[in-house]
Amino acid sequence: MGLASFLIWKYEEFSKPRNERRERQRETAGTLYEDEAWNTCLKGIHPAWLLAYRIFSFVVLLSLLTTNVVADGGGIFYFYTQ
Repeated sequence: MGLASFLIWKYEEFSKPRNERRERQRETAGTLYEDEAWNTCLKGIHPAWLLAYRIFSFVVLLSLLTTNVVADGGGIFYFYTQ
């Protein structure tokens, strides 16, 4: 939690000068530009790689879930804590 707090403090609004904060406050909260939904905050990662990673992760997790259901049966969804 300490590391997360430090990173938030360093890269978010707290470390920016007050006049820069005031300029950013003119935008409404929740403003989302058309390319921000699929891009990362790192400019070096192309959105196609991010999409490929998401598809690969989905396929891997779906296969693990399917394997678990085949091995243990559909009853694994009965208890929400499992």
